[in-house]
Amino acid sequence: MPTWPTEQRSWDHARLVALEQQASAERAQLRLDIDMLAARRALQRALADEAQAHKRCPVKDCRRARGCRTPMLCAVVPMDPPTESQWKIIDTLYTNLQRRRRDQALARRQHAERMRDGRKAGSGR
Repeated sequence: MPTWPTEQRSWDHARLVALEQQASAERAQLRLDIDMLAARRALQRALADEAQAHKRCPVKDCRRARGCRTPMLCAVVPMDPPTESQWKIIDTLYTNLQRRRRDQALARRQHAERMRDGRKAGSGR
């Protein structure tokens, strides 16, 4: 047979109220954290969609839907516009790339002409 305390302890009610307040505060903080995470993911998805990150996403669902559809985000880091010195570097790199492509195209054309001329000379016609 259980025994019950004969006197009521004064801290029982106060402690229960404090525990309930603490649990309520923890639930509110958890809701806030979840809402902040959802907002952050929505922003990241919007940035990824704006930058069309789904085109390089390894997940088929994202490519098929033409937008981010998974918890794994292709995060797009916002960038500041390039400074003047960065623009100069970009222009130099672009110019070098175009020159390299032009040189390769000329080399292919010259090679094709040599091959064509070589066949004509060696064919006996």
